[in-house]
Amino acid sequence: MTSGLWTKACLLAAISLPSLTQAGEVPIIAPHPSWVKPAGALSPEMLTKQGFLLMDRQMRAEGDSVSTYVDYAFRAASPEQLQAIGAMMLQWHPDKGDVFVHKLEIIRDGTIIPLSVTAKDFAVLRREQALEQQALNGILTATYQVPGLKTGDTVRFAFSIQFRDPALGGNVSWSVPHFMEPFQVDSANVRISLPADGRHKWRSSMAHAAPVTSVDGGRTEVVFKEPLPKAPDMPEDAPLRFRPPALIDLTSFADWRAVSMQGEQIYRAGRDIDPASDLAKRVADIEKTSSDPLTRTAGALRLVQDEIRYLFNGQAQGNYVPQTVKETWTNKYGDCKAKTLLLLALLDRLGIKAEAALVHSSQGDLLASRLPSFNAFDHVIVRAEISGEIYWLDGTQIGGRLETLIENPSFRNALPLRAAGSDLEKIPLRLSSVALTADTLELDASAGLAMPKMFKLTSTLRGPEAVKIKVALPSINAEARRELIAKVVADTLSNALVLSSDITIDEATGIARLEATGIAELNWQQEDDQRFGQLESVLDSFSAEADRARPAWKDIPVNVVVDQHKVSNVTLKLPKSATPFSLGPLKVLDEQIWGVRIKRAISLSGDVVKLNELARSEQFEVAAAELPKERERFARLAKEQIKIIAPESYPLEWQEFRTARKEGRVKAIEAAFAAYIAKDPKKPEGYLRRSEFYTSLKEKNAAIADLTKVISLEPDANSYQTRAWLNQFSNPKAALADIAEAQKIDPASTYSAQLYARLMSRQGKFDEALAAIENAQSLQEDKYALIAAQSETLLKAGRKDEALAKLAAASKGKPGNASLVSATCWAKGLANLDLPTALKECSKAIELSESPAGDL
Repeated sequence: MTSGLWTKACLLAAISLPSLTQAGEVPIIAPHPSWVKPAGALSPEMLTKQGFLLMDRQMRAEGDSVSTYVDYAFRAASPEQLQAIGAMMLQWHPDKGDVFVHKLEIIRDGTIIPLSVTAKDFAVLRREQALEQQALNGILTATYQVPGLKTGDTVRFAFSIQFRDPALGGNVSWSVPHFMEPFQVDSANVRISLPADGRHKWRSSMAHAAPVTSVDGGRTEVVFKEPLPKAPDMPEDAPLRFRPPALIDLTSFADWRAVSMQGEQIYRAGRDIDPASDLAKRVADIEKTSSDPLTRTAGALRLVQDEIRYLFNGQAQGNYVPQTVKETWTNKYGDCKAKTLLLLALLDRLGIKAEAALVHSSQGDLLASRLPSFNAFDHVIVRAEISGEIYWLDGTQIGGRLETLIENPSFRNALPLRAAGSDLEKIPLRLSSVALTADTLELDASAGLAMPKMFKLTSTLRGPEAVKIKVALPSINAEARRELIAKVVADTLSNALVLSSDITIDEATGIARLEATGIAELNWQQEDDQRFGQLESVLDSFSAEADRARPAWKDIPVNVVVDQHKVSNVTLKLPKSATPFSLGPLKVLDEQIWGVRIKRAISLSGDVVKLNELARSEQFEVAAAELPKERERFARLAKEQIKIIAPESYPLEWQEFRTARKEGRVKAIEAAFAAYIAKDPKKPEGYLRRSEFYTSLKEKNAAIADLTKVISLEPDANSYQTRAWLNQFSNPKAALADIAEAQKIDPASTYSAQLYARLMSRQGKFDEALAAIENAQSLQEDKYALIAAQSETLLKAGRKDEALAKLAAASKGKPGNASLVSATCWAKGLANLDLPTALKECSKAIELSESPAGDL
């Protein structure tokens, strides 16, 4: 059983089992504390069960210390459970208290077998479990292998840990997690004993917890029966204050101001800079650079972020007390406390008003609902005031620069540390004018709307993503660099093939610059008589989904992503046309959607389209009352997409492909595909994309050759099916062989069944064709397409009435299905029946079809 210290991001705030008095580095064997109310013996009925039988936790606060007692019993009814309880484990901070072992026994067949253990029986290790997060927590771990355990045994273990932290100035600051369903235990409780002096307070984050409270002998006692019932369901996108972690807070701090004053004392000492030191010279260099306080602040922040590596220190008084400035500068490493103290020292010397501020890295929304204590925080930053403006500076981040100094971290709330005390202060959502991502994209569609487009993309990144790239670059090869860039390109252009790419890092600005060229797709659609293309928009990644249908959820706001800050500038060169292209109605946009400001401007001049967009977070959350309006706004904007409308006289897709080769408009595209393939001939993607291009050009042999290469590299059902389709007339035997391979990979494929039926019908093998369709129908992948294939086969077999009857019956349930409409047109035409309605069906089929070009 692990005692369970909760290691937070930078300030280590223990939350379950603490310590007191003079610390020890080995467990102490001792009787039960006198203040404990023992749980008593386990009943015979309990001993017939398995898993946790008992989980008794008791906490006692006295003055500036907290003692925690745990008594638990676990019955191992299987070898797996036996493995789980074979080793007893304790963890504690040796500089803040001792750990005591009170009882260890085995219960076998109702008989209690006490185990006589000594301190020497425990193996004590300093096991740093978070080194990969650059953390030294100083926690000791004591383990004891229980001898002679058998399946069916129950182990009962009782221990206690005491906790006292001088940094708290004589106060208690503690948190205890609740056990909640679905955790199962036969008997469990949490008992908290506090002086009834009004100074020591408790609070549970679970509103449905119903403790029994009593006062006896000058002490308040609070008892929770556990596990608590499961908390009411909450939407995952609700702010954290509506779905808090299950905790009981204990504190003796009167209010947030008292926490603030105690914290100020911690950061008052150890921040002097030796005038003769190298650090003093660095401060002088910053002073010489500029007299502007903002520029000086940026210089100090960059020094702390870039030249002091992060290493959390929770040893000695490191939970809350930072190492000195001298130690940090000498070691060139430090955690949030050390970096904050160093930054404060630098700003002091530079004449900038600044103070430390406690925050929580992920639960800032919860702070106002918690009791005032150090345990509510896990991080510390700097609050600086320059010319009446507040700046929140985080020394543990990397890449801070003058132009981004105005940007606030998203901690939402902070507690400034002041000698006079302070209440919680809100940190507003504020982004700098410099985007996190800025894309400049040039698309060349001059070869034709249906042709693949050549592109050039320049993407600049700052902040965490730029830091990741900077850290990764020295240790990755050229191929990994290309893959990294391809991922960035994919965020801007779907289905892009990258031909050339490069990454550079600007050390002065901290910006990563990525450049790429290649081949992209821009899909054009046919809607009624209008053919149009759509440029990708920042809105494409948005979602307006928020479930607030339950009555209990109707007033709960929605958390929104607060790191949106993207600028996109797109230039599209259109093909020459005697009749000009036009744009859809939505040319200018400036609205807030789902907490994000969206700005858009699109223009068309000659044959060049320009699109400029910005997406920038403005809110932490959206109020529940605003959700209907937000959904309506999003639905309207999603419908009013960026449309580039082709003139009615512009050739259709199949017509454009037919003339492209004659007019020499494919040479540059072919060269680009060849260059992409040449970079890595063992990658199937280039061959596959080129085969699609050759298929559109009606160059069947070239398409088959590329598909054959794809299949040799990475065979898949789609490639086999496509090659079968291309071969269906010229080489039906090869087509059948490919269908057989495709069905091995994907036996439920509708398309394989359709193609097989068509090939069998051409050979007059109608029964085999119908049997294949019936088999596919039993797998139920696409019944309407299969009904269409079935009707086509029946027609070819001369069973016209049966074919039309099946189509008519299916169309009643799905009147707009493209497969059924096309099949009905085809069936009526072949049967020479009801030709006026057949013509309507055929016209409708053409409207529903994206590519009416027909087979090769």
